[in-house]
Amino acid sequence: MPKKITQSSEDIQHGRSHLTGYDNWPPRKDILRHLEDIATLASKLTSGASILDVGCGDGSITRLIAEKNPTIKVVGMDVEKHPHWKFHKLSNLSFTTGSVFNLTEADNSFDTVMIKDVLHHLPHPELAVEELERVAKSRVIVIEANRYNPVSFVRMVKIAKHEHFSIRKLSSMTKRKTTALHHIETHVWPSSLTSIGKVHDSMFHNWRVLKKLRNYNFLVIDL
Repeated sequence: MPKKITQSSEDIQHGRSHLTGYDNWPPRKDILRHLEDIATLASKLTSGASILDVGCGDGSITRLIAEKNPTIKVVGMDVEKHPHWKFHKLSNLSFTTGSVFNLTEADNSFDTVMIKDVLHHLPHPELAVEELERVAKSRVIVIEANRYNPVSFVRMVKIAKHEHFSIRKLSSMTKRKTTALHHIETHVWPSSLTSIGKVHDSMFHNWRVLKKLRNYNFLVIDL
C-alpha cells in the first residue's frame, strides 16, 4: 500500500472543470464533441461491470461513459462536490468525494478505475497510481495530455504552465509490465479557428506517423 499523502487546498482546484462553457446539460456542440471523443475511447477500454472515475471534476465525461454503458455501475469521485453533478442523474451513475491518495474503497472494489488530467498536478503521481491499482480489480486507465502535442505544448505547457507528461514519463507512472498505450486528437477550438482546427484534428487522427503526437494519451494498466 502506498504512503498516504494529504492533498493540499491547491490540489482541490485541479478537477476536470476546465471546460466550463455551460451552466446546464448538454454543453455547446464543440465542447460536447470533445467530451464525447474522450468518453468513447474510455468506454471501449473499460473492462468489467463497474468503473470508478477518480478526479471526475464536473462529471461530464463520467456521465457520457454511463450513458454509453447503461448496464455498468459508474461512480465519479472528486475531492469536493461539484455543482454540475446535479445535472447528471442516471440510474447507473453516482458521485462521491474523496482523495486520490486516500481512497476509502476496498481493495479490488471496481473492475476498472480511470483518472484523467489529474496526475500531472500531483506531487507524487506514482503513489496515486499505486492507490488506483489497489482499488481496481482488472484495469486502470490513465488519461493525460501529451506534453509534445504541438497545440498543447504552446497553449498548455508554455502559456498555462501545465507540466504535462511525455509518453515516457506517463509510462513510468506504473511498475506494472502489462500496459498498452492509445492516442487521440481532440480539441475545443476558438470559433475563429474552427475550420483550421477541423483540418488539424483530421490530419492528426488519420496520419499514423503523427500518432505519438496526438494530444491525449490513454495508458491502460492491466492488473
